[in-house]
Amino acid sequence: MPRLFTAFREGRRELGYVEGQNIRLAVKSARGRPDLIQGLAADLVALKPDVIVTIGIAVRAVRRASPTIPIVVAATTDAVAQGFTSSLARPADNITGQSFLNTELSAKRLELLKDTFPRVRRIAMLVYAGSGPSRDVTETRTAAQRLGIAPPTSRCTAGGSRAGFQRRETRTGRRRRCSGVGVVQCAP
Repeated sequence: MPRLFTAFREGRRELGYVEGQNIRLAVKSARGRPDLIQGLAADLVALKPDVIVTIGIAVRAVRRASPTIPIVVAATTDAVAQGFTSSLARPADNITGQSFLNTELSAKRLELLKDTFPRVRRIAMLVYAGSGPSRDVTETRTAAQRLGIAPPTSRCTAGGSRAGFQRRETRTGRRRRCSGVGVVQCAP
């Protein structure tokens, strides 16, 4: 998230929006603790901003906190499957932004794994526990069955560092005697 936030700040600056001069910015972060998100969303709404920019699972909390303040989704995996909007072409209500629809790539990733390592029979999928429904998970399971790969799923809790996540990824694969580990949704 720090890199996204830095890019967001730099992009605003390039467009002439300078903090403290012509724009005010309130930053809230749950720091990997999903139990804090709803309270932070309420705090943001209480500030009565012109717009709220958010990512991932925080979108749902912000939308519950305010059905009227415009919400810009900076990053989410599948806005339609997660129920943020019914259509990407015509976003509903007060939400707009980006959705990283890469479900089509789910099958391709497994095909590449299978082509590279033909003896792969079992993989572990790590899925962020707070991410909600995902077509990525469904598509990955479907592709795995078609390729003769059995994909168990391990839900990850929030928090921790990238190194901690990588340790869990490695442990999950070893514990389940997997030939590969796929991270389907890892960002809250």
